[in-house]
Amino acid sequence: MRQLRYWLPALVTTLALGAVVAAQDDGVLLRHQRAEGEKWTRNSNSQLTLVVQSPDGIAEGTMSTEAVQNYRVETAANGSYTIARRGNSVTRIQGIPNAPEEEKREQQPATFEQSTSGKPGPVSFPAYEADPANPVDIGGWIAYTLEQMPPLEVFPEEKVFVGEEWTSEHKLKQPDGKEATVKLTYRLVAYDSAAGKAYITQDMTATLDMKLGDDNLKVSFNTTFANHMLITFDAKAGKVLRGVGNGRLTTLTELDIMGQQVQINMHAVSQDTFTQQ
Repeated sequence: MRQLRYWLPALVTTLALGAVVAAQDDGVLLRHQRAEGEKWTRNSNSQLTLVVQSPDGIAEGTMSTEAVQNYRVETAANGSYTIARRGNSVTRIQGIPNAPEEEKREQQPATFEQSTSGKPGPVSFPAYEADPANPVDIGGWIAYTLEQMPPLEVFPEEKVFVGEEWTSEHKLKQPDGKEATVKLTYRLVAYDSAAGKAYITQDMTATLDMKLGDDNLKVSFNTTFANHMLITFDAKAGKVLRGVGNGRLTTLTELDIMGQQVQINMHAVSQDTFTQQ
């Protein structure tokens, strides 16, 4: 009986989810529904546990980031949107020597074009400007690149059936002028036709590989991301409600400081959530 109380709730949940899946036979057409002038906000939270190895030794720490992204539909016509975005974030770091305890960032203002299915179009994004006071701004380099990701999830043009997968790729411009590729793999894992809720997994993989600097300081930077997210989408209202997931990140930074070589390795795992309203 003691063991029963552990696996019985999980079994009931699994059977209930199976019933939701079984009830879906005709597929669902996933479409974003936004009106011209409509505004919404995405609140994100990411908790990282990380290990950093440098010439000074090994450090264990945590990094907590809270981000707010504000969106507005500038135009909505002929099955497509023009969406403006502004945002900011606060990151708090503990346990890592020489790292700031708190770092605040304003996101680059951007404008995106996407169809109601999320198919991306042109992006208006400012050119990268280096911060002279922070020549090794790894967080800024990552943020600048990933902030070019379009705001709407990408859906197939046709109906989707439970268990079906689809992918999208996005080319992003790095601060050094090279391109990074972000690949997203989606899967419809369940659909509640009565409530109109679609449950979609999103797996993201990306590698950023860049070289920056001058004769006094050269920086070679490589980071690999992987993230798994479960997204709840209201298919009746055409809006994403929330997401929860986890990820991992590996970074290798090599510094050439006037001929002196320094190498820094970082490994991190994350717990990530977001809500939209």
